Amino acid sequence: MTQHEMLLLVGLAEEWHAQPVSEGGHGEPLTMPCFLAFLSRHDRLLGFPASYLHTQFQSRFNRLTTNGWIDTWKGTCGQDHFALTEKGVAQLNEWNEKGCLSHRQRRGRERCAAPQLPQLRKVA
Repeated sequence: MTQHEMLLLVGLAEEWHAQPVSEGGHGEPLTMPCFLAFLSRHDRLLGFPASYLHTQFQSRFNRLTTNGWIDTWKGTCGQDHFALTEKGVAQLNEWNEKGCLSHRQRRGRERCAAPQLPQLRKVA
């Protein structure tokens, strides 16, 4: 899973989670359990088993925070919240504009599904 895919998935999950409860969201910042549920709900559209998506994201979460692309904080609900930072949004926008070739050729990576992921907005 590329970092481009991960950042885009976080952004899409944030949009869904921030929606009011009446529209299917939770009306608050994203939590890890809700994010993992979002991945599980869309695993077939993403083309990977949910267990793979969970492992990939959890194993690379620290790198995303170290790069300054995701910020975490303690929530009042007892769960940690997280969100894309301005730097994360800027990086995501750069990859969206420049295309996947800017990151896809590293380590022989053949595919990046990020361009197809915005379809999840329709089914979140």
